[in-house]
Amino acid sequence: MKKFIPFLILTLTVVLTFCGCQNPLNYFSEEPTSTTTPTTEETTFQGNSEVVTLAKSSTEPSSSKEYNYHSDLLGATFVLPQTWENKYAVTEESNNYGGSSVTFYEKDNHSLDQSLGEIFTYNLFPTDEYKTGANFTEYGTVTIGDTTYYLVCTTPTEKKYSTKNKNMKKAYDALNKESDIQLICNSVVFDGGYPIDKNGASTTMASSSTDTTDPSATSVTKANRSSDNVGLVFPDISSRKLTSADLKGKSADDIQTAINDICALHGYNFTTDSIKKHYQQFSWYKPSGNYSESTFNDIEKYNYSFLQKAR
Repeated sequence: MKKFIPFLILTLTVVLTFCGCQNPLNYFSEEPTSTTTPTTEETTFQGNSEVVTLAKSSTEPSSSKEYNYHSDLLGATFVLPQTWENKYAVTEESNNYGGSSVTFYEKDNHSLDQSLGEIFTYNLFPTDEYKTGANFTEYGTVTIGDTTYYLVCTTPTEKKYSTKNKNMKKAYDALNKESDIQLICNSVVFDGGYPIDKNGASTTMASSSTDTTDPSATSVTKANRSSDNVGLVFPDISSRKLTSADLKGKSADDIQTAINDICALHGYNFTTDSIKKHYQQFSWYKPSGNYSESTFNDIEKYNYSFLQKAR
């Protein structure tokens, strides 16, 4: 038996040595290594000329990568989401109102037919004549030199993709997302550091979703269109779709008040004294016995739902 004791001690020593080299509790606790995404080549189009730009290499996780598109015509930079990489084309031109425009397309549809693939156009308008059109969203104003421009995003009245195969529709729908369009339009930075006045655009809409002959409803619609909507948490709540960035620094009470603002613009008769007194101080508030959420325009409906989810 004694002959086996040295052998047993040696065996136990070897086993304990190997087990002690790695703490079982830390087996998966190593720090993840950061990998660098190689620089990629991106092809876009300006007018009839092809422009090749390089997306910066990044140590960020690929899911959070963003990259820029610079418009020489506008003198502005757009931040594009990763999902747009190598999937879009761009044209830049002067618009019919004396300003400049950049139109973003889904690349495959646009390559097949120049009339297809349009996702949205970002415009600088020196006048508000664009209000005679449809499907526009205002993003404020910017003053460059002696001219103040309205910053307006316009979208086509119908989807523009090739019906020849399902892949064309799928490619188009992948880019034609309202949330992406809003983020891109909100990301614009001008070369000269010109500040954007987010509240600079008028709240007047091209058309109203209210279609009624009721006098009280008509007066509410006029109030809703007025540029004198003072006292609102978001003065342009009827003309611009809100984003998460708008809610930064806003309290739960601010968000609830913004919800109330939309209702107040359409004549909701508040029963809580403090809320009623708050709105009675504004000339645009016209309480109505015919209040209905059906009178909200499309942007107000979106913001109403968006704010309710954010509470």
